[in-house]
Amino acid sequence: MKTRFGLLIALFAFTFILVSCNNKTDGKDKEVITKKIMYDVMVVNEELVTPEDFERDWFWMNVPEDDLNKLATKLFDDVKSGDLQAYYYDVVGDYENFEAIPKDKIKGLFEKEWFVFEYAEVANGAENVEQVATKIPIDKSQIKQLRFLEEWYFENDEFCKRVIAVAPVFTYEVPGQSKGVNVLYWVYIKDVK
Repeated sequence: MKTRFGLLIALFAFTFILVSCNNKTDGKDKEVITKKIMYDVMVVNEELVTPEDFERDWFWMNVPEDDLNKLATKLFDDVKSGDLQAYYYDVVGDYENFEAIPKDKIKGLFEKEWFVFEYAEVANGAENVEQVATKIPIDKSQIKQLRFLEEWYFENDEFCKRVIAVAPVFTYEVPGQSKGVNVLYWVYIKDVK
């Protein structure tokens, strides 16, 4: 009997937590901290370099590889094929409204290549610097981070976050240079299934 009562209390508490921080509120107890906040989250932990590193718990692994592949498929393949609507990324936009990327322009977005310039060392103080352009194609394996656009608020004395949109952050690296990043588009989180 005590076990059933304890289970009932735990179920009630879990249900209360889920309901108390949902996205549908009447606005009475919702105190908005910020309507828009944007930040990057590393989904591939590049600090892991040895087999021992990979024996750490899930926290250090970030997103397990299989789950990351599923997510990359949604955020790359599904957008590229037109199955998932993408929206223009504007680094200085206020994001009150998102502008959909027309389906006929999506393909061109993925056909772009980044140009990375490698600089030759300067010899004997000479000011001649040689530049060699290297083309790097855009690929889903380059998704190492996700950029989130969220609303933060307090509701019933709980800190809550509502994810509005997510953008894959494509990274590339040229030996001897700093890592480059490129953000091409947003995806509404409600559209990701």
